[in-house]
Amino acid sequence: MPLVLKKKGIKDCSDQELIERIARQNMPAFDEFCLRHHQALHHFLQRITQRTDMAEEVLNDALFVVWQKADSFQGQSRPTTWLFGIAYNKAMKALNRLQRIPENEAGELADGHEGVQDLPEKLIEQEQLRKTMQQVLTELSPEHRAVVELTYFHGYSCTEISGIIGCPTNTVKTRMFHARAKLKKLLARTMANGSMTHD
Repeated sequence: MPLVLKKKGIKDCSDQELIERIARQNMPAFDEFCLRHHQALHHFLQRITQRTDMAEEVLNDALFVVWQKADSFQGQSRPTTWLFGIAYNKAMKALNRLQRIPENEAGELADGHEGVQDLPEKLIEQEQLRKTMQQVLTELSPEHRAVVELTYFHGYSCTEISGIIGCPTNTVKTRMFHARAKLKKLLARTMANGSMTHD
């Protein structure tokens, strides 16, 4: 009996293969790509913008860019890195239009010795602290929320985050350092008080 090779279905395709099909204007591939990443991207944008309406608008804009520009994707990073980069840039532009982005940017750490690895991961894994983290993240700037979100909730490395937000790796480490410092203070205050308070 001759061997029949089953044609690879859309759901069996890797993200890279989906992007290649999207570049050929394949709508089912685009639908699958959107389905796979919609929830994670929406959560990311919701935390960055702190506005559901803006998160949804930016998400739709970012996915539309994927449809339009899939043929320009060179494969030098993961497709999700490319997608999150598009979404991040659009979110920052949207926030800038509302004049919510702080002008001052912290200086880069010379040695980067306070990296992203030393925030207590055991605590991050606990559901209660996870909820607390989501609360205190609202007190960070959008840029600082982005690096925390991408690191701890999406598992990106500093190098990948650098590609997403379009800045040097040392700047990512700098933002994470300052975010960690504030988060440590906020978490300690929250755990001591049992509820969110403001300075």
